[in-house]
Amino acid sequence: MVTSSLKDDRFFLSLTGFLTPTSLYLGDAETGTLELGKSEKPLFDASHDVVDQLEATSKDGTKVPYFVVHRKDMAYDGSNATLLDSYGGFEVSLTPYYSGVTGKLWLEHGGVYVLANIRGGGEFGPAWHEAGLKTHRQRIYDDFYAVAQDLVARKITSTPKLGIMGGSNGGLLMGVEFTQHPRCGKQS
Repeated sequence: MVTSSLKDDRFFLSLTGFLTPTSLYLGDAETGTLELGKSEKPLFDASHDVVDQLEATSKDGTKVPYFVVHRKDMAYDGSNATLLDSYGGFEVSLTPYYSGVTGKLWLEHGGVYVLANIRGGGEFGPAWHEAGLKTHRQRIYDDFYAVAQDLVARKITSTPKLGIMGGSNGGLLMGVEFTQHPRCGKQS
């Protein structure tokens, strides 16, 4: 919700997603209507794509949600080039967002984009964040690795086709992943 009126039942609602550019709607709670007011221009063709939300099981049994953005006709044979992104720190929430760069340069060329909501972030409140602090920091790294393993187990991708990325705290996460799992990026 962006804002609401104190004088009537109207409100403005902003929506965005991996495949939907930011849009502003005018809603009326009394009539139950929602009308598109303005929308950013689409920067890529998302008509062939879909978003799934899946879960991986971390080392301690915790279910870790993640989003998978891919072509509707994606083959589940391990052949898909996949980018796995995450942050996992400072109670920062990574939620679905529209990116023309990801869409135009990755999705339109058949790539798969994955956003993992690992512990340490703020996606599921303070307890989710606190579960990855101090002596429990390893949980964050285990969560990320569990998502990577789940992508391979579901045959969305394979180890040679999986790339990992993250900036700032997510960059530190990538360093830990390369250190703890050095063979993940290498073919046998």
